[in-house]
Amino acid sequence: MSAREPLIPQLALVRVVAGGGPYRQHDVLSMAFVEPAIGRLLKHGDNGEDPAPFEPPPMVPETICVEVVQPAAPHARADRLVLAFIDPTLARVVPGYRAPNGEAPPPARSPAAAPPEPLSARAPEMQTMQAVLRYERWGESEARRFIAVVDKLFTIDRLGWYRHSLAMRLLLADAIVVSDAKSSAEATRHLTMLRAAAADALNAPLLAVYMPHFEVDSEWLSSIETPAMISSIADLCEVLDRPNAGVEPAEMAELSGTVGHDEWLRWGSCGVDTFLALLLPNGARLPSVGQRLADYRTGLLELFGQMSQAPAAVRTSHLTQANHLLDDRLWNLAGALQDAWGVNAPA
Repeated sequence: MSAREPLIPQLALVRVVAGGGPYRQHDVLSMAFVEPAIGRLLKHGDNGEDPAPFEPPPMVPETICVEVVQPAAPHARADRLVLAFIDPTLARVVPGYRAPNGEAPPPARSPAAAPPEPLSARAPEMQTMQAVLRYERWGESEARRFIAVVDKLFTIDRLGWYRHSLAMRLLLADAIVVSDAKSSAEATRHLTMLRAAAADALNAPLLAVYMPHFEVDSEWLSSIETPAMISSIADLCEVLDRPNAGVEPAEMAELSGTVGHDEWLRWGSCGVDTFLALLLPNGARLPSVGQRLADYRTGLLELFGQMSQAPAAVRTSHLTQANHLLDDRLWNLAGALQDAWGVNAPA
């Protein structure tokens, strides 16, 4: 009889959409499991700490609703799960809503809420956006440049997460549409300045990584986050922070994007890299490209957003290491663009 094969746990990331116990809405949890019906939970706290001790009434379980943001079979991205627990580090996992083909799941409802509304009544809430992103310049030359730069970035192992800090600058939107024409023009003006500053802060740092004995140090970091970039981001934040009545989606172009209201509230103040990720496309005319864009943007927001809460020394040390999830998604995106446009990186 052969020896029993060891059981290897799966690991998913989930976001709390209806809190309970020590967990609050928007908390991000790691969920490790061998059997998909039972999961070990760890909260991504401000300092990577475990959740505060929680003592519920004896034998009365708490329940929370979570959304899967990094999948692990059989839990797919955007699935809604119900977690029931007495010990907040160990939960029973009950499958909930599964979104077909990436469709957004319906809003979470607390057990005491009123009966579900008709879909037509919920649709505006589900589609609430803070801004619409437009990509009017995107074409073959932009695709070719993006593929070429990504190809070069993957030849430098020492970049770690900063590979993505540089790559995302080639995907920034051209224009932003908000709820009124005057604010849209103001936001687009600040975005144009941000794009110019981001481009200036791309060329020299990219050349520097090919120098002998290159290291990510304070001087190099200051060259990729310049005062001009930070000033433009502050100006743009001021416009986007204003009350917004909602924006209609743009007509489909080669690339398209939206900034959701919930995304803005959660990620808008989480550092330069996370802010830039908000301004990336999450859709495209070709579904294969659109899915890769959405996956990459989601990964950037989640991972850079979480890392922005870490102490500076921890952040700098961690970001110089490879991030295989983001690397895979960037590589797949470059491949999808290459297939879509029929272009290759220059030899």
